[in-house]
Amino acid sequence: IFVCTGHYSDPLYPEIKGFNEFEGRIMHSHDYKYPEPFANERVIVVGAGASGVDISLEITSVAEQVYLCHQIDHDFTDLPSRIKIINQPIKKLTKHDVVFKDEQVVQNVSTIMFATGYYYNIKFLDPNCGLTISEDEHCIHGLYKYVVNTTYPTMGLFGFISRTLTI
Repeated sequence: IFVCTGHYSDPLYPEIKGFNEFEGRIMHSHDYKYPEPFANERVIVVGAGASGVDISLEITSVAEQVYLCHQIDHDFTDLPSRIKIINQPIKKLTKHDVVFKDEQVVQNVSTIMFATGYYYNIKFLDPNCGLTISEDEHCIHGLYKYVVNTTYPTMGLFGFISRTLTI
């Protein structure tokens, strides 16, 4: 049995104080289609993986200002001047502002775009198949080499690995 559903369908949103009080648009990169809806906006993109950086680069062509918020150790040197890097986690949201852990505040934010990954979802599989999901570790337990089910070795899960090291 090959399970090839991948894991890019259930967007992951971080828990942030004031999430429900923010009056701007909150969305996930999963729902992003094109830059035009962000014209003249102040946008915070949370997450500097491939999606977060790509979306930031696209919407900077129309947005007033883009803030790329991340917590990774990476030197972004070739970004347009309308992308400001904030290497801090978000502490809280207010009606229109975003407050970061270092107390820096970005005011009058129109949109917060989360490019924060996806939950692993294999709820369609019977629990007796021996696989469990650990959301805090963001992985599926019970797989040999992250693919073959150790309880039923004729079952393999494909498309759940997002980063690999090849030697």
